[in-house]
Amino acid sequence: VVLDRVTGRAVDPTNAEELLAGLLDVTGPAAAAYGAAGRQRFLDQFTFAHFRERFVDVVRQVAQQSKS
Repeated sequence: VVLDRVTGRAVDPTNAEELLAGLLDVTGPAAAAYGAAGRQRFLDQFTFAHFRERFVDVVRQVAQQSKS
């Protein structure tokens, strides 16, 4: 869901230095840009309507396979 350095940061949570750098990055000057990019990614890909479209496609594929 998170695109590293686009919609937030993906870090190794067991690496303290990486975790701190990620936290400072997402709460620093880039925070608003990450938030806006994340919101747009949500609207483009993760709304219920998008889920429903993907789900219907999968059901159609399964139905087609069962006909074969």
